[in-house]
Amino acid sequence: MKRTIKISICALLCAIIFSSPTWGNEELIIKLAETYYQHGDYFNAITESLRYQFLYPKGKYHAKSMILEGKAYWKGKNPTQALEAMNKCFEMHPQTEEGEEALLYSARMRLLVGSPYFAHRTLLSYEYLYNKGKFLEEIHADKCYSLALMGELTEAKNSIAAYMGTYKNGKYYSSLKDLEKLIDNEERKPHKSYVIAIGGSIIIPGFGHFYAGDWKVGMLSFASTVTCFYLAWDGYRDDNIMRSLLFGVIGVSLYQHSLFSSSTNVYHYNSRESFYKKVMLGYTGKF
Repeated sequence: MKRTIKISICALLCAIIFSSPTWGNEELIIKLAETYYQHGDYFNAITESLRYQFLYPKGKYHAKSMILEGKAYWKGKNPTQALEAMNKCFEMHPQTEEGEEALLYSARMRLLVGSPYFAHRTLLSYEYLYNKGKFLEEIHADKCYSLALMGELTEAKNSIAAYMGTYKNGKYYSSLKDLEKLIDNEERKPHKSYVIAIGGSIIIPGFGHFYAGDWKVGMLSFASTVTCFYLAWDGYRDDNIMRSLLFGVIGVSLYQHSLFSSSTNVYHYNSRESFYKKVMLGYTGKF
């Protein structure tokens, strides 16, 4: 009896699905997926895209549905599945415009998740495979960012110059000029010495922060350390051992922190972490 009920329910569901007005109509399914995507309903956009791919494995919108699936996964905060969808689209439809677009998006996704090396390799693959492709300007602009994020600043500037020579007043001209300025500023930034930072911090608490350009934290470190040592000395002068001991321990702790943090401050200053963040903030790659 239970088995009969289950079979009946399955048959009813199948009847509903197959009688759906979108069944047998490619345009309606793909349009529905696009509508869900445009309204931010990424789960249903993915569901409809996959339904299209299941119903029409050789349909005329198959590649488009895979692009839509990948974009919806990306917007839905699932970069792994998004990248997988784009790679699959490129592998299945390499001779189509969607195949080119999927390869471009694969590179951009890798760039945005912090893999500039692999992004750059993907961009080079596009140039090799589609030397007259539709997205060559986008590829060239993205290469400038991938090189900058790899730390290849000279190559990045050369690539920017090549872009400006090839695409005069191109759509990425302004953003690449900003990138060029960031690179110039990074190249002109002086290198800080660990010896000076630590040596100065031994004499002046907070010197490491001053040296690395963080004046607010440096002043706070200096003021708090000096104040604690003064209160410790004042307690000793007043024969208040507890006060002297308390502020003495706090002052020594702050002084030690100043010494240890001096090398950390210089490390962060010399590293390109801040530069990379600024590059990513100025990145113009869209989906």
